[in-house]
Amino acid sequence: MSVDVIEKLNEYQQVLAQDPQSELFVPLAEGYVQMNLLDAAVEVLKRGLRYHPRKVGGLTLLGRVYGLQGDVDAARNQFDQVLSQQADAVPALLGLAELDLAEGNFRRSEERYHQARSCSPSDARVSAFGDRLSAALTTETDDSAGDLPCVSETIIDLYLQQGLTEKAIVALRALLQKSPHDQRLQQRLNLVQGEGSAGDSSVAQHQVIPERRRSSAQVFSAWLAVLEQRRKHV
Repeated sequence: MSVDVIEKLNEYQQVLAQDPQSELFVPLAEGYVQMNLLDAAVEVLKRGLRYHPRKVGGLTLLGRVYGLQGDVDAARNQFDQVLSQQADAVPALLGLAELDLAEGNFRRSEERYHQARSCSPSDARVSAFGDRLSAALTTETDDSAGDLPCVSETIIDLYLQQGLTEKAIVALRALLQKSPHDQRLQQRLNLVQGEGSAGDSSVAQHQVIPERRRSSAQVFSAWLAVLEQRRKHV
């Protein structure tokens, strides 16, 4: 951390010493987090929130710090408190999505991500989390069908976008094991395997096999496009 930043934090400390009700407790706590002084950050945040109990930035940061300390329940409670005040608070939505992702709850994390994205589509923090979620989903589904707790048609779309046809087939078979009488899934499996009719638009509209492998950013963008298209047809 640079000398300028340390001097700025010292300035914040002096202001707060003279005026405990100053809102500079948030940037001071953020500085402590950057220095990995998590206990000090919690102390500063709790003190400041006594004067500013509805300060969204402070509440969200406290949730982040609890998460960094491994206190998941406290972190969730903090983020929920923020969302009860401001339903479109992107940092709180992403905070919950991060916790879900860390616990392996990919579907719930994905839901939180889409909530955040709908609130702020161009937010760099949302895009960055989307990249991490995409990478996690790809890694999670690199195993056999029996080890795919989050297998879904979204994952299949992702595989097909990447040209991973064999993995898409494995995932489709896993879905068919859960829903053996789903004719649409069976038709889609047949088509992916090259056994279906190419003219079956109800199936073919979901199959996209590129000529070459795409970058992770391209894959995720295409994946999101598929999700949006599916929502329009619900």
